[in-house]
Amino acid sequence: MEGIAVEFSLYYHILQKSPWDAYETEFYLEGDAKYQHCWMGYLAESIDFWQGSWHKKIHEKPYWMGLTPDGNEGYDFYTADEMIHAPVFDGQSLEAVWPHVRIRSAAGMDGKEWLKEQKQKYEKEDGFGTYA
Repeated sequence: MEGIAVEFSLYYHILQKSPWDAYETEFYLEGDAKYQHCWMGYLAESIDFWQGSWHKKIHEKPYWMGLTPDGNEGYDFYTADEMIHAPVFDGQSLEAVWPHVRIRSAAGMDGKEWLKEQKQKYEKEDGFGTYA
């Protein structure tokens, strides 16, 4: 599936204001063979079944990235800022490589559908209307 380009300022705004709107984002770096199946997102809490009952788990580091399918490049972060600025792409940050980021899906939606919904939401809420 082909991904779409999303302005960094919009994605960053979503992570800051309402990270659940991007809780699980599948993406790749265009032109980079190593980073073709990447995920990032937000998970503040989860419910696990353990020893016959359900347990709520609060995640100390709710922001996360998984950059390779083998799981060898998985990272957890305390904040969106930490995630955006961590040099995890061969010494470069997500912000630095963002011009090459293509989003396949986010929050359970196709990238195009997700972007359309987010643009409508943030246009109304924040006056943002410049996202392509």
